[in-house]
Amino acid sequence: MANTLTKQEKNEYTFEELRLGALKSIPRCSGIYKVYIPHNFIVKFRSDSDAPYTKNQLKDVDVLQKKWTKICENPGYEDGLVYIGKSTNLRRRLSEFVRTGYGEAINHYGGSSIFQLENNKQLLIKIFECENCEDREANEIDFYMNFRKVLPLANWSKGNRTSKDYVD
Repeated sequence: MANTLTKQEKNEYTFEELRLGALKSIPRCSGIYKVYIPHNFIVKFRSDSDAPYTKNQLKDVDVLQKKWTKICENPGYEDGLVYIGKSTNLRRRLSEFVRTGYGEAINHYGGSSIFQLENNKQLLIKIFECENCEDREANEIDFYMNFRKVLPLANWSKGNRTSKDYVD
């Protein structure tokens, strides 16, 4: 798996590990985070979500499956990557993400399609510190799109571009 980041990877955690206390080890600094499907994970989509506050963000299962099929057509770069996010405070943002996924918060709509995956609490979150998280996230998504020709599964927009432009 190619790594386009210059900062050293800090760690990786599952949603479950973060909820059970690993959030304390996440730095309160600027950075990006990437969510991956672990090895031997069976990708199966649900029409509902573990995040009840994101119900208005639900995607049709056929749309998710079509996007996943498109992603799988070009293996070899960032295999298993399903979402790229950014924050000026990684600990706070990941806390919001995890709490949203467990139905305890309503403040992380980005990546909400992740919660339509069965067994989503076993997804891996990798954390990377960086100075300019907005540029880094945009660059990471650009690299991904240049190879895969589609946004990561749970990323639905980047600036004025939408994944619809890259799925058809």
